[in-house]
Amino acid sequence: MSVKFSNNAETTLSSGITSSATSITVADGSVFPSISGSEYFYVTLEDASANIEIVKVTAVSGNTLTVVRAQDGTSARTFSNGDKCELRLTAAGLNDVATQADTDTTYTVGDGGLTQNNFTDADHTKLDGIEANATADQTNAEIRAAVEAASDSNVFTDADHTKLNNAGTQSVVTTAPTSASGFANGHVWYVVS
Repeated sequence: MSVKFSNNAETTLSSGITSSATSITVADGSVFPSISGSEYFYVTLEDASANIEIVKVTAVSGNTLTVVRAQDGTSARTFSNGDKCELRLTAAGLNDVATQADTDTTYTVGDGGLTQNNFTDADHTKLDGIEANATADQTNAEIRAAVEAASDSNVFTDADHTKLNNAGTQSVVTTAPTSASGFANGHVWYVVS
């Protein structure tokens, strides 16, 4: 479910409603957000005496709103033709946004979003061989050629790539090991003091 908003959406009731009505006819339904599926928004009904009721709009068809009455601590009441019907900022709307932000696991960042695997095995193969073909003063073109000619048989292998994926599993030691104590070349060690 997703709560929707629009700026300055205000209209009036085009006919009165009872406290049990679940369908409201307004003068201009086009001012409200378009919704579909489980989307919704909240509107505030206000009469001439400043009595209000917040309702949850679950469908819009032209100027007819399908609503769930008595939302956000308000009570269902009768309203008359010409009473206000406005999409206002409500606590219920803000709380729903916060809840959605906490539970939504789909994000969009850049051109591919966080749902894609940005560092793939295909990308990884481009790194293979950089160290094997390295010289002290390589130019950008030489580095690019080394990357483009990379293969899995060179220094940075798929097995090494897997170690990057499991970065949270490195060993923790209390003192830094020495080559005499079996310190393996290429391992990552953390020293805890």
